[in-house]
Amino acid sequence: MGFFQYVSQKLRSPARTPHEGTTRGDQPLRHTRWPLLVAGLLLALLTVTSCASCTGGKKGLGPPTHVDTQGVPLIRVKLGQAVRGAQVATSGEYRLISDGKVLRTGKRLSATVAHANGQWQLLGEGLPATVGASVLVVDSGENGLVSYAPHDASGQPTSAVQYRGAMQFRTQPDGRFIAVNQVDMESYVAGVVPKELYASWQYETYRALSVAARTFALYHSQQSAAKNRPYDVGDGESSQVYGGYTAEHKSAHARKAVESTRGKVLTWKNQVIMSQYSSCCGGRVNPAAVLRADAPTDGPFAGGQECRDCRASTRFAWGPVHVNKAQLLTALRARYAAANSLSDITEIRVKTQTSWGRAVMIEVLGPGGSITIRADDLRLAWNMYNGGANKPGYLNSMNCQWQLAGQHVTFHTGSGFGHGVGLCQFGAEGKALRGWRGEQILGAYYPGAQLTTLWK
Repeated sequence: MGFFQYVSQKLRSPARTPHEGTTRGDQPLRHTRWPLLVAGLLLALLTVTSCASCTGGKKGLGPPTHVDTQGVPLIRVKLGQAVRGAQVATSGEYRLISDGKVLRTGKRLSATVAHANGQWQLLGEGLPATVGASVLVVDSGENGLVSYAPHDASGQPTSAVQYRGAMQFRTQPDGRFIAVNQVDMESYVAGVVPKELYASWQYETYRALSVAARTFALYHSQQSAAKNRPYDVGDGESSQVYGGYTAEHKSAHARKAVESTRGKVLTWKNQVIMSQYSSCCGGRVNPAAVLRADAPTDGPFAGGQECRDCRASTRFAWGPVHVNKAQLLTALRARYAAANSLSDITEIRVKTQTSWGRAVMIEVLGPGGSITIRADDLRLAWNMYNGGANKPGYLNSMNCQWQLAGQHVTFHTGSGFGHGVGLCQFGAEGKALRGWRGEQILGAYYPGAQLTTLWK
């Protein structure tokens, strides 16, 4: 049998392992005083105009290209962070559902949504003022669009993004709410790959990532079902970056690549794998153990493959990064309670590493004791504290060396961008430029995995 086997079958659920494959953590929003905001928010809602640029109204909405969703599972995507208000619109017919009951149907919806005094508040022409207490759903139908523009801290709507499927609004204990896009898996993947790859990249790179992204999503969807979570993935780098229907048009390859791999996922021992991927591995693929203590050590999880095709990345090799020790300790304390016992960082010691010297587990020592964590968790904690990838002091990867001197830790001789587990995006593009097909690219980064067709 060939390197990949094409199998059409239903799979049993994967092993229940924790989700630890993030590249960065979600940054929480600051807590605000809800009682003081209710009156001001409702007043603001009354004065917000329903222009197309604010609500994503008639101008610029659909109808979208038709997608065959028969047999395709749904996925629930949490959009951003919790908010106090948002603008929502549909491209055509809609159903308004609250607490499981259809309250209203119509030709087109344009409204402001908020939650106050235990009730959903809907402001829009011909809409009821309050509509139930818990879960609110705006369903645009199988091939409709919902436009969503969350309000910023000042109560103004941000840029609207269009999504296929339904939008579910769920209340939070502090009075804010989250938006969850419930969409078919194929459309979800089509909204991911253009956000994860450059528009100019090769078609076969898009095909390879379409399979990896679909596999990642299905794995977490199965995990959520087992744990009864209200959503499956987020829309940022802690899951996969997702831009909805709006993103589908950012690349000519996106929808075509998704359709050419429809229903195909990666499996290992008859289970859907958690198919990690990162920007640039820096020359060698890392084992899944750098992210998950319980990860298998064989097959597609073993790592160790050489990858010289990612040299086009500006972060294939990077120079010294200086990090203030006191700030690094603050970042670790925010993530690990045990770090509060340390009054300083005197040493960062490698406890376990790969055969090529990449740190897996490290020990952070100082007066008062020590903590043992994964090397990548130090990177995640620091980058969350420090800010975005363009900020001075950003740690590209933990495939590096370091030394402590004075008030700083200097990370040097670094390579790669991200955790380096699974598919290397720059490496995949390099291989595609050399004529590799998507299936061959997947085989290089997930050796031994089967390409399995779950729906057609």
